[in-house]
Amino acid sequence: MTLESAVSRASFAGALADESSSGAKSLLLAPLGAGKTHTLAAVRDALLEGSVPFVFVDLFTAASTPEHLLETLGESVAPFMEPDAAAIRELLAEGARDRHRSSSALLRLFDLLATRRAGKPFVWLVDEVTEIRSLAYFPELGRVEEPFARALGAARGAVLTSSYLGLAVDLFPDFARQSLPPLSSRDLEAVPSLRSDSDATAAAIVITHGCAATLLPLVADMRESRDLERSLVVLLRAGGPLEIVCRRHYEVLLLRSRGYAVAKRTAEVVAAARDQRLTDLFPHIGRTAGASRQYLRWLVEVGLLVQAKKRYDFADPVVGLWATLYLGRADQPSDAEIRNAVRKALASGGGVPTAMAESPEPVELPKKRVDRFEEID
Repeated sequence: MTLESAVSRASFAGALADESSSGAKSLLLAPLGAGKTHTLAAVRDALLEGSVPFVFVDLFTAASTPEHLLETLGESVAPFMEPDAAAIRELLAEGARDRHRSSSALLRLFDLLATRRAGKPFVWLVDEVTEIRSLAYFPELGRVEEPFARALGAARGAVLTSSYLGLAVDLFPDFARQSLPPLSSRDLEAVPSLRSDSDATAAAIVITHGCAATLLPLVADMRESRDLERSLVVLLRAGGPLEIVCRRHYEVLLLRSRGYAVAKRTAEVVAAARDQRLTDLFPHIGRTAGASRQYLRWLVEVGLLVQAKKRYDFADPVVGLWATLYLGRADQPSDAEIRNAVRKALASGGGVPTAMAESPEPVELPKKRVDRFEEID
């Protein structure tokens, strides 16, 4: 897709709203910071404008305990579930009376939503849908995603988002996968100072792959500099705006993964050898090929890495550039080092991994182990 023909986020959100109101069940996937929540809010606004009933749930904040999620979902869906609204409110009352029974009540709510027709059919809008797994340690909820998926699937339509790319596909295989399009020049038309410099905008979009978290700080600095290389060097200095964003994303995604220490080592190896195969990486990780494949998979699942045609790289190219500069060293890179790394990334076409540039197919996942135990070394 060329930058000129790229779909704007507004039109993409409008299309998602139309499709979901007509029965589509979509799983919107993109790395952390790409703009999924903002896009889901735009879908909500489009449904609101079209008078289409919907329930908007941010599971990152709502899925803290079974009783809290029960109350949040029950109150949200009850107005649309006549003549079952009374039964739903009884489930809420049961959970409020005894939190030890809230898990059972939550499962019965899911079953009701999956089997009973809504009096006023509505669309589910669920942000970070894989957060439902945070309830899996409560009694009776070890596989809570399954009844939840059935409840979501029975609605008029659904748009679910997740930055856990692999995990979301595993948990919600019946929902159509949608990739969030990168921010395009159309999305930046409201930036007055860049209207006369489309080349600067296009170059910033290419180097960031249109990821909101890294593109927007870069565009803000380029309002003054009009120099992509200079802005990247300044912003990637230790403590600079892009350096802080990249460090935060790396830390968050590393903590989301499993095997913290070895996951950190795996990321360091990929940073030093971008777009390489498992056979090139595992000797440097220092574990067996089978164990290294699993560590790489964990980082793909949480959205730090991406795999295409058996090669691994960072999902966000600017985070990858930051990782190349900062990971595995005790000191901080000099301006000269940052400038050289930036020039290399720009010369290679914005850091697009070769395999990804060659193939438009959805990113594949490493082969999953069949055993349920993660102590594999």
